[in-house]
Amino acid sequence: MNDDREFTEGNDESKALPVPAGEGATGSDGGRDDDPERTGPPWEHRDTNGLLVSFARTLEESAFKPNEFFGRLRLTGNLLDALLFGIGIVVVAAVVQLLWSAVLAPIPFFLLGEINGVSFPEVAAMAAFSWLRVLVLPFTMVAVFFIMAGLFHLALTLLGSTPHPFETTLRVTCYSAGPLILSLVPFCGEWVGKIWMIVLLIIGLVHCQKASTTTAIVAVLFPLILFVGCCSLLIVIPIALSGL
Repeated sequence: MNDDREFTEGNDESKALPVPAGEGATGSDGGRDDDPERTGPPWEHRDTNGLLVSFARTLEESAFKPNEFFGRLRLTGNLLDALLFGIGIVVVAAVVQLLWSAVLAPIPFFLLGEINGVSFPEVAAMAAFSWLRVLVLPFTMVAVFFIMAGLFHLALTLLGSTPHPFETTLRVTCYSAGPLILSLVPFCGEWVGKIWMIVLLIIGLVHCQKASTTTAIVAVLFPLILFVGCCSLLIVIPIALSGL
């Protein structure tokens, strides 16, 4: 029988076969990407840069340099880091708002005793409930990020623009949450932050899911379109049934 490999009789040493090109290379598993330029945001290198510096730099780069930021965002892996960043933004904003309320709200009650029939103990109880909501907020935000990313990814799938898995869309969603910190600004800060986040989501999906700008816009607006459609059905269906 002929054999492509040669063996030396009486010799225990064997020749190692060459590994075909491409085999043994690490793909996107375990957080590695095929693109070596996607090194990830500073937040994912906080062991080197420090916690606060990495958080601040990631917030700054994602908000003000989104093309560069999402252009080097790792497509898979480190999902917990992405969730922690998104949750951290929302929790920091909520805690700062509560601290301001804790400092400013009691002042009128100390001066006047009671305002509009609400006593100071009642205000203290409401403050305690607000802090309880902050403790639950991280778990709530995990669900919110997963639902939002799920709807975005569903829209991208329907539009045929999902070269990368759901994890990529979820990472983009979490790292687009930076502008929500603007909810600390009175009056218009919350709305400006949400609009800014929408812009970052569109840019992120273009860079990471290779979607066209139009496709990314439709995907990001898909939850709103779905909500409006459901509300319309709830109004139209009873009217149609009443006319029968």
